This record gives sequence, structure tokens and C-alpha cells, in this order.
Amino acid sequence: MWSRNAASSIAYRCVQQPWCLVIVVPREATYHATADMVSLPAPKATGPLRGVERYHDARSGVLLAIVVRDDFVGGQYNFLTPDDFPMQLGVSQYESGQVIQPHLHVDTNRDVSQTQEFIYVKRGRVRLHLYASDRVLVAQVELRDGDCVLLANGGHGFDVLEGTQMIEAKQGPYLGVGDKIRFEP
Repeated sequence: MWSRNAASSIAYRCVQQPWCLVIVVPREATYHATADMVSLPAPKATGPLRGVERYHDARSGVLLAIVVRDDFVGGQYNFLTPDDFPMQLGVSQYESGQVIQPHLHVDTNRDVSQTQEFIYVKRGRVRLHLYASDRVLVAQVELRDGDCVLLANGGHGFDVLEGTQMIEAKQGPYLGVGDKIRFEP
């Protein structure tokens, strides 16, 4: 069943699964940085957030993806992931004339066994399919110009709805054919 949040113009689809859980933060609503409905750690933010969606597998409570919409509104620093995630996602906002102090990131060994992926839709339109780790389709969400997503757990795929340019980032090194498992939905 397709559902549209009229206030946010966000379309998402819970695909014939009673365990699909979508947490949508409408563009006109205010999200206060409190724990998600499935008792995950609260995001760290300096103010109310709008334009963030979290998609979970409601059977397990596992966070599959965090979508940040192009019209995101929040405080100056808005970290949306728990500290223990292998990839950190934050949105920071600065006024003209502010300075970000030069800095270095300390070399440190990190034990990372999970690959997470970040996608920024520079232009175009795609439908993102989100799968639980057992390859069950949980949700579909449309991404447009300026939207981005952190693919945190489970599987994913895309239908390209318009000519699209996406920028992606994930942990390396790339392992070639052994880096992912392809499957038929």
C-alpha cells in the first residue's frame, strides 16, 4: 500500500508486510531529539529537526536507513547516528563568516566488519527499495534532487525514475565481486 504524507510530500510504501515501520518527520512538524520508537539511542542534535526519516525492520527493530531531505531544518550540529555506527552521519549548518577551525583526524585502528553506504542524489529521481537482512522487502521510498540516505543495515536496490546523478561513499577497500551479495527480490 502506498501512503503519502500530505504535509511533507513524502511518498513511501510498506510492501505487504505488517512489520514495516516507517518513522516520518514531516517538513512542517518538529522532531525533538528523543529516542526512536524502537528504543534506539537518541540522535545527538542541537535543536529540533525536520526532514529526517528513519526506516526500521519492525520485526527486529533494526535501523535500515536514515533519509535526510533536501529541505532539512535543524540546529547547527545534528548527528543522526549512534556513536557506535561504522559510518557517522551529521548535518551541520553555518552562517556566512563563521569559521570551522582547521583540524586533523587522528589515525586510529577501527574494527569495522559492516559496510554502510551513503548516497547523495545530486539530481534526478529514484525509488529506493529497503530489504531486511533476510532479503524481505520492507519499504520503498522516493529520493529526489538534494536528498541523501545512509544505508545502515539490510539490503537495498534502486529503480531510476528520471535521469539521475548520485554520489556515494562507503568504507574501503573495495573487495571486488566478494564485496556484496546480489539477489532477486
